[in-house]
Amino acid sequence: MQATRPRVIMAPLQVGLGIQLHHHFASKYLIDVLHTLGFCSSYGEILKFESSAAVSQETYLPNDVDDHTIMFSADNVDHNLQTLDGNDTFHGMGIIATVTPGITFKEPVPRIDTTPEQIIKSGKIEIKFHKLPAEMHPFNLKELRRMNNNDRKKTLETLLKISWPLHSPRVGWSGFMQTVQEGPYPGESSIHFLPMIDLNPSDLSCIFSTLSFICNEANRLQVTPSVTFDQPLYWKALMILQNEPRDNEFSGVYWPYHAVFWAL
Repeated sequence: MQATRPRVIMAPLQVGLGIQLHHHFASKYLIDVLHTLGFCSSYGEILKFESSAAVSQETYLPNDVDDHTIMFSADNVDHNLQTLDGNDTFHGMGIIATVTPGITFKEPVPRIDTTPEQIIKSGKIEIKFHKLPAEMHPFNLKELRRMNNNDRKKTLETLLKISWPLHSPRVGWSGFMQTVQEGPYPGESSIHFLPMIDLNPSDLSCIFSTLSFICNEANRLQVTPSVTFDQPLYWKALMILQNEPRDNEFSGVYWPYHAVFWAL
């Protein structure tokens, strides 16, 4: 039907296959060849669908996230690193939001005409310059507990290594989570990709802009801003927060346990 009436019907199977091919190969020739054979939509139609989806649905979370847990994560993202001339590479900050229980977008994507300005506006993050003060506030870190060399509990590790193969087979990580879970199952989480920042992720201005964007999104959704970083980014984010005024916009940021754990 798509091949016989291409201007009347937009079959989801052909559109979905074309989008998947574009994501994996980004080849106009491959998509157009399969389009002439009737297997997928044309390359121009795929680009029009992606631009229409970006403008109509944007890249932000919907407002109806009541009774949902939202966890923001930010880390460096790399694309097209190994090129012959070293150009056209991307190294920036990627941000995602994990929502539990998961939510899905059920609104159809309208076929509309878009402009580059509209696409840029739909996924824009305000860049805020940040520079640490000359005199930084000291960090109050707790002193690590000294290990006692005469601790008898060390022998338990040897006992554990010996007895481990003798036990019955253990469940994997998913099975372990089910054994410790109490109450109703909240449902599978959903991951939502948020706009990227085209800056060096280790730059303080990039981290500051990321924190500002996450706090603004959390305030819009009326949830507690919870963000995870890896160890280097977490340490720099902690330096930023430590030297900000007490009534700053990041005062309510919550650091999950594993981010703090990796920083210690």
